[in-house]
Amino acid sequence: MELSSADFQDLLNKNDLCKGLFDSSPEAIVITAPDGYVVASNLKARELLGYLDGASLPQNILETYCNPAERCQLLSKLSEHGSVAGLELDLRHKNGSTINSRINVSVVSINEQSLFITTLTDITKLRASEVALRKSEEKFSNIFEASPDAILLLDKDSRIFDCNKKAIQVFGSSKEELLENTFLNFSPQCQPDGQNSRELVLSNISLVLSGTQLYFPWKQQLKDGTLLDCEVSFRPIKIGNEILVLCIICDYTERFRAQKKIELDEIRFEALYNLSKMRDKTSSEILEFVLEAAVLITESDIGYIYFVNEDETELTLHAWSRNVMPQCAVVEYPVVYKVENTGLWGEAVRLRRPTITNDYANCSEKRGMPEGHVPVIRHMNIPLFDNDRIVILAGVGNKSSDYTQEDVNQLTLLMEGMWQILRRKKADEALLHSYEELESKVLKRTEELTAAYENLKLNNEQIQREVKQRMVVEKKLQENANRFDLATRAGGIGVWERHLVSKKSIWDARMREIYNIGLDEGELSDDLWQSRVHPDDLFEAEREIQSAIERSGHFDSEFRIVWPNGEIRYIKASALVSYDESGKPQSMSGINIDITESKRMEEGLRRYEQIISTTPDLFSLVNSECKYVMVNDAYLNGFGRARESFIGSHIGDVIGWENFKKRSEPMIKAAFKGETVGYKVWMEIPIMGRRFMSVTYQPIDSLAGEERFVAINGHDLTALKIAEKDRQHIFEVSIDMLCVADFNDSFIELNPAWSTTLGWSTEELKQHKLSGLVHPEDKGRTLEIKKRLFSGESVHHFENRYQYKDGSWKWLSWNCIADLVRKQVVAVVRDVTMQKKMMEELKTLANTDSLTGANNRRFFIEKAKLEFERFKRYGGTICMIMMDIDDFKNINDTYGHDAGDVVLKELVRCCRETLRTTDIFGRVGGEEFAAVLVHGDINTAKLIAERLRRKLKKMEVEINGKVIRFTVSIGLACLSEKDNPSDNDYSLEGILKQADRCLYKAKQEGKDRVVWKL
Repeated sequence: MELSSADFQDLLNKNDLCKGLFDSSPEAIVITAPDGYVVASNLKARELLGYLDGASLPQNILETYCNPAERCQLLSKLSEHGSVAGLELDLRHKNGSTINSRINVSVVSINEQSLFITTLTDITKLRASEVALRKSEEKFSNIFEASPDAILLLDKDSRIFDCNKKAIQVFGSSKEELLENTFLNFSPQCQPDGQNSRELVLSNISLVLSGTQLYFPWKQQLKDGTLLDCEVSFRPIKIGNEILVLCIICDYTERFRAQKKIELDEIRFEALYNLSKMRDKTSSEILEFVLEAAVLITESDIGYIYFVNEDETELTLHAWSRNVMPQCAVVEYPVVYKVENTGLWGEAVRLRRPTITNDYANCSEKRGMPEGHVPVIRHMNIPLFDNDRIVILAGVGNKSSDYTQEDVNQLTLLMEGMWQILRRKKADEALLHSYEELESKVLKRTEELTAAYENLKLNNEQIQREVKQRMVVEKKLQENANRFDLATRAGGIGVWERHLVSKKSIWDARMREIYNIGLDEGELSDDLWQSRVHPDDLFEAEREIQSAIERSGHFDSEFRIVWPNGEIRYIKASALVSYDESGKPQSMSGINIDITESKRMEEGLRRYEQIISTTPDLFSLVNSECKYVMVNDAYLNGFGRARESFIGSHIGDVIGWENFKKRSEPMIKAAFKGETVGYKVWMEIPIMGRRFMSVTYQPIDSLAGEERFVAINGHDLTALKIAEKDRQHIFEVSIDMLCVADFNDSFIELNPAWSTTLGWSTEELKQHKLSGLVHPEDKGRTLEIKKRLFSGESVHHFENRYQYKDGSWKWLSWNCIADLVRKQVVAVVRDVTMQKKMMEELKTLANTDSLTGANNRRFFIEKAKLEFERFKRYGGTICMIMMDIDDFKNINDTYGHDAGDVVLKELVRCCRETLRTTDIFGRVGGEEFAAVLVHGDINTAKLIAERLRRKLKKMEVEINGKVIRFTVSIGLACLSEKDNPSDNDYSLEGILKQADRCLYKAKQEGKDRVVWKL
């Protein structure tokens, strides 16, 4: 007789206990006939399959199968084993979605009819989490293997337990070779600072195993024997019950190389700066200083400097480095060499380019060295050009590593700075020689004037002897007075006479004009004259007048006067003293000339001549006929012509008539009209070659004022132009993001790296504010950084997130400095998104067991400590589970370690499904696991532990067609707020030990059981 649903309900209704268990079971239960007819289902089953609206399940359970063939597999297993446990299949929800489920089926007989009692578990989320877990494990493994740094796992004796691909690449050995060796087997005996590598590593490992993290510089020896500049970090990591050392080796070769270049640049800049202050030193001192700097910058042992003659056929030795002479045992060596007779070191002159020989011993071009010469291992030299002629041959040798183009550049820059100083020194010496010649001429002129003055004294004495004859010729003198007055007025000369006895003075009209004294200012007197003389010059002027009266009889002086309006004028005064027969002074007669304009022009011309004689600019002076009147030395050197070939020549004959008509003539005409004009242009100059010049045309008056000139100044901007182009090139090709922004948060200039990194075009970025693309969570920190910048601080390695064009975020690292004068910010920005991501993922990897994905022992203990502190603070109960797989070694021995790994993974999966999300679970040993149970009591903990044991016992792990079953032993220990805090077990370590002892007891009592202690 077939049992119907109603019949089954009657049976249940007759047994209250069975009915209660069936209806309230937390498991979904469906009872069917062997043909699939649904006899009964509980509320949990209808909820699982979506039949909660009063509708019953389909009449035949087969209608809920996504794949009906799976029903046949189920029936086959039932026929073979009598029950089915843990079978996974896909069921169809009422809404059509798929439910991943795990079922257990047992067969019972009621009223002589077989029924299938099926329990259903929804494992849809579990499967999704397993997929995610596998992807996460693959991801972490890829990060570990893709790390740019070599990573090793070491024990206390530096034996290598594991390594990544980068470590295999760095050490040049297979993974098997690495795992058979220690870290010390791949280390040099000593580090560069003299420390013993073995002692250093083992002492650091000892410190790390006690809980310390260490970072230290390291020279790593590669398989070919070369040493690699590194930074090594040691940190402790617990694997199972053993604490190992995680060793990360960062290759800093490129960073050290860049740092070394910066240090060499600083040395060169310091040398050039010191060189610029050596103008008063001798040429030998300059050469010796530069040579020692060259040896230092190129990291060489020896160096030399030779001067090259004009036809480049001879080399003259001017300096050897200090290190050479103590090592050199050559008795006699020539100072002058013929280029054609030189060997390898003369190639730079013959080839007219730098030469590098890093294997001197095997070089075929060398011709040998004299006996006692310093041994040469490596050699480099450069020819230095002045225009197109080689003037210096400089070389260095015996660097510990190979010479490179960078060494050539450093040596060339230093020698160019030296040559400019030597050229300037030569120019200064020529100027000094000219000055000495001028002094000689002035001295000669002074002697002539002194002789003239003596003659004047003789004439004055003659005049005094002839005073008696004055009355005779007075009339005639009066007749000539009018003519003299006309002459003095025409020459701007003021005539005066002072009667020394009566103290009265007579001035002509020109004298009143010179002193700016009107006719209405009263009688002329000494006081009035003194009021006009400049206070600083009055004492000296009166002293000279008194000296003339008392001794010389002749007054000749220059002094300044001050007009009532404050204007200062320069006066040249000359006078003679008249004496009576007894030799008493009677009167002084003299002249005054206003030389103000002449003085001003002389001063201006003196300054102007001093400037143009020393300036490196090309300076010339042309007259109204466009002919040269004057050119400076730089002009002569630039055109390679003698001064005589310029003076009187038309400018068009020198620069070319087409160029003159097109550029110079319009500019000269504008300058003669009083304008200062100019232009910038590339031009060919015979000796200097193609140069970018700034040419200025300026009007100049002559000293006398009767003729005007135009000064033409050519300033060489080539180096500035090239530097500007180089800077722009660096700005364009830099992989770092470079920008200039104003204080209003707007971009002024930015390089293409911004578009490459963030996806925005340059125009789009300039339309945004800098802070407009900052992540909302980072805007507060970014604003604080801006305040620091605007106060004058520089910012280094500030990190925030910036929006990519597709809406994602990039981590950027900022180095900024503010120009408070121009109100601009200059920034160098680097994309560090990948580094940040790798650090986060490495952090997760460090907390996770790499095989199972469970928390590793270190992270489990950290989280357990936090939970234990919470328990001590708030009370309640805390329970600790220690679990171990029974006879796990047999599984490894029977099925292999790969199968053992799969068992461990499946155990972790099952534990995660069984334990609550608030529980803390981790792998603390090889096959040993632990869990902290929170938010429950001892009874809940026992139920969870027992449920976990049963589920693991029922679980089947299928490997290559073979099914593996296993059991676990569980130790459980609990603490409650009622326990005595002074008890030895009232601690995390205590409860762990209690759980471990319970686990040991479970093993002793026969395994596959839970043992607990309250």
